[in-house]
Amino acid sequence: MMGRRRAIRETVGPRALLAAKLDALCKAYGLTTFKAIAGASSLKEGTVRRLLNGDSVPDFSIIREITNACEAPAPAVQTLRQIWLVARSDERPAWYSPPYRERPGRAFRVRGSSTKPELIVNFAELRQGLKWLLFDAGSPSPRELEKRAGLNRLPHTTLERTLKGERLPSRHEVVALVETLALPDADPQVWGEAWDQCRTARFQRILEESRLLAQAIEDMGRFDPRIRDSALGAIAFALLEREGRPDIRFAVPQEMARS
Repeated sequence: MMGRRRAIRETVGPRALLAAKLDALCKAYGLTTFKAIAGASSLKEGTVRRLLNGDSVPDFSIIREITNACEAPAPAVQTLRQIWLVARSDERPAWYSPPYRERPGRAFRVRGSSTKPELIVNFAELRQGLKWLLFDAGSPSPRELEKRAGLNRLPHTTLERTLKGERLPSRHEVVALVETLALPDADPQVWGEAWDQCRTARFQRILEESRLLAQAIEDMGRFDPRIRDSALGAIAFALLEREGRPDIRFAVPQEMARS
């Protein structure tokens, strides 16, 4: 029969748990076939089948159609949403998700200060905070976010590199991402201010490191000027390489060439 129920596939993890919870909810309400669930919820039978077999993790609006049909109480819906959030995040690559995977089952207890923008002090924490926002938004793909944002505000390749830690985001990108996610408790302006805090802290750290480095080079130069010249040349080369100009070379001082 087309509407006959099938057993949930032998899988583990939040996707299987989500399917099992929904299956139990439907059975308790007397909806024992895919066809009956589809009819009560106005969903396509194939959509119901894939969800309850543990084959897919659709948008939460699909799950809400089923919970509404079953007249599920608010606490049950909230539990399903928490399971759904983890299941959706598990569908993404490791670089996309926040670090809850290191502590299975504790996705809502390992966030720390990275979800409080006013406490974020560096770009590593900011990146983790953005990952938690993505988690709370149901883990939309970078391509989906690019489409939502529009007008090239969030190129998916740029967002991917940011989440991987390969680049630092701009303030505009942070604000655009928070605006696009449209979470009720995430203020784009506050997250923009978090970026400001990170930039200020990074600038101050660079200044302090530069001061210490300059002092060290000066101290070494008192004993042998060649050491100072070599260090300054290496720093200049590193800066040019970072700016994409490794083709520029420096002449070796004659006194160094003779040594």
